[in-house]
Amino acid sequence: METDHPPAPYQPPDFGTASGRFEFYWERLKEFGQELPTHLEPLESTRNPLAQKYPLSYFTTHSKYRSNSMFTNVVWLRELDPEPLLEINPVDATPRGIKDGDLVRVFNDRGEVKLKAKLHQGVRPGLINIFQGWWPVDYVEGTHQALTHDTINLAQQAIDEPNSALLDALAEVELVEEG
Repeated sequence: METDHPPAPYQPPDFGTASGRFEFYWERLKEFGQELPTHLEPLESTRNPLAQKYPLSYFTTHSKYRSNSMFTNVVWLRELDPEPLLEINPVDATPRGIKDGDLVRVFNDRGEVKLKAKLHQGVRPGLINIFQGWWPVDYVEGTHQALTHDTINLAQQAIDEPNSALLDALAEVELVEEG
């Protein structure tokens, strides 16, 4: 394709830092021991004593059918994805007596949610997932957000907005007896 306009020179991105470049070292994070990139154990990892009570890592990941809770009420998307589901590996479901489509209770010390289970080999054993974006009215009872914590990462707050703990919670799942 030919054009009468010369190509624009490459403009490197501005990273919003003092230098305008990506910075690996941040002096502002030295007081938190995070001036360089470092691994931090999640607050609720399976190595935490709380895992004796709540042995499953609880994730709330993004769905391909909505952006957060936007588009949850779009009729044709509801036809493709009609209700929230708990994704759980059969390795974790079987000892709990859970089969595909069963009503389950997901809970921890903060709250609970009731919804149907979807057995899924693609979910790593020891992990459970409920996609984000559902409204509280979509659940049989409760909401997936009742299980997350709101502990603020002070280092993150020092450089940006703190974020939700959507990948840092423990929970347990049990079959709901119907009838």
